[in-house]
Amino acid sequence: MEILLPKKKKIKNNINDILFALENTYGTDNIKQKGNLIKILLPNTKNAIDMLKAMVNIFTNSIYSNSTTKSSKGHIEIQLDDGKKIYIVIKPKNVNIFSYGIKNEIEIYENISKIIHDYGIVDIQFIANNDTVTINNVVGLKLTGKNTKENKKADLVLFGDTQFGISLKKKNAEHWHSVDKYPTIIMKAKSIIDNAVKDKKVKLNKIRSYYKLSNSIAFPASPKEKQNVVFGSDLLTNGAVIVCDFSKKNFKFEPASNKNNKNTLKITVNHIITSKNTPPQKLDVWFLIRNDSTRRTKDFYPGLRVLAVKKSRINKNIIICRNITCE
Repeated sequence: MEILLPKKKKIKNNINDILFALENTYGTDNIKQKGNLIKILLPNTKNAIDMLKAMVNIFTNSIYSNSTTKSSKGHIEIQLDDGKKIYIVIKPKNVNIFSYGIKNEIEIYENISKIIHDYGIVDIQFIANNDTVTINNVVGLKLTGKNTKENKKADLVLFGDTQFGISLKKKNAEHWHSVDKYPTIIMKAKSIIDNAVKDKKVKLNKIRSYYKLSNSIAFPASPKEKQNVVFGSDLLTNGAVIVCDFSKKNFKFEPASNKNNKNTLKITVNHIITSKNTPPQKLDVWFLIRNDSTRRTKDFYPGLRVLAVKKSRINKNIIICRNITCE
């Protein structure tokens, strides 16, 4: 039986998408960029080489180099779609490594792939409180987190009786993703900024080649926008968002026996979000306009960025806007 292993697809790479992926998984404060060099700051760099090599399976058009010219642990080289190259290195910093989303993807991928390698076929159950999602007769899986064409959201795809997509979220993650490629939302955000400035709710200052807001601005997503943000084009009918900080204890394998004639991998998680079983309040998506001097979004103010976030991310210092006008 053929086991499907992850293969990188040639998709467009640009610096903004790569920075967002790193910031959303490692934390904004732990990513530092200078020119074409990106530093990931970790509390312990002992396993940096293994982590860099593993990231090659996630980032497209990337290779690992053991050259010590940029870091003693080597670096990742990524070819961008405009022909330029960027480099990623890992450097030490005293932060919490267990908040990192890329480690989360690798943890679940390695646990499932080992069972498939050893047993060939397995039923996989995701279990959270009273919710259970089962994918029968899984024979392969693929990391797909960087294939975001046509608004795809799956970080991992399981191949069984059906092809089941999974978007992975850390328990404390407050961001869904960037909305640079949602032109209608970008247009709405620009109108909201213009009205907020006109009504003197915020100040918008130009600093050299970019703009800066005096306060961040937030506005709620419509039901259709929530659906697009959370489930995209690939998770709505046959997929789920899985919320969990994975470790070995989340995985329980039960081999086939007289009582159960099928191999079963039970994976306990915090939440399972699907279009069928999730109440609307759990999908309370907001859009946050904040400063980011490196951001350059088409038809938008340079230096500003729009993110889809959970409502918990909106604090008292953020200006709330509804129907283009601000409170």
